[in-house]
Amino acid sequence: MVFKLALKITGNHQDAEDAAQDAFLNLATRLERFEGRSTLKTWIYRVAVNAALMVVRGVRKHQHVE
Repeated sequence: MVFKLALKITGNHQDAEDAAQDAFLNLATRLERFEGRSTLKTWIYRVAVNAALMVVRGVRKHQHVE
């Protein structure tokens, strides 16, 4: 689920792998922040979206315009 979502957002297999890895690292290190106000699946989804968007933003910063 996380990789497919990241791939849909990034449009690139390598970027999606990076985003999925970042999402799982964030989930592992921040599990204690889960407050239970939503389902765990919803929280994972949001973390994955944020990770993918951060990868996309990082890629856009480094693109050169001719």
